Amino acid sequence: MEIVRLRAEQVPEAAAVLARAFADDPAWRWVLPDAERRATSLPWLFRAGFQMIEAELWATAGEILGCSRWLPPGRPRLHPTVAMRAAVGAPLRLREATGRFLAYGRAVDNLRREAMPGPHWYLAGIGVEPTEQRRGIGTALM
Repeated sequence: MEIVRLRAEQVPEAAAVLARAFADDPAWRWVLPDAERRATSLPWLFRAGFQMIEAELWATAGEILGCSRWLPPGRPRLHPTVAMRAAVGAPLRLREATGRFLAYGRAVDNLRREAMPGPHWYLAGIGVEPTEQRRGIGTALM
């Protein structure tokens, strides 16, 4: 299985794969309890995250069946225009779930800092198309 860098034009497809991979994840079910809102919001959230923070994005070659997002050591570069759009768009899209979304993000970031306080590569997300799971794609992305 070949793993390649994700190209910018593939970001929407990769975000959709991650959204489906995390559709039933307990944390995302807590953030967005309504399944329909979760299905429409997660692709947007993953896409915004991909575009907002400089990271290494990897995916399966050809059809995207899985992808991973690695943040480099130190403070990754933030794209301010995308960050501003996300700061305005997230509360409009998430509505009452905005507080839970922010709390989830803070909790994950705090756990990461406690577990590894020094410089490190951070796996900020990895997911595989649900119908393609258990075929070694996640292992290859690692």
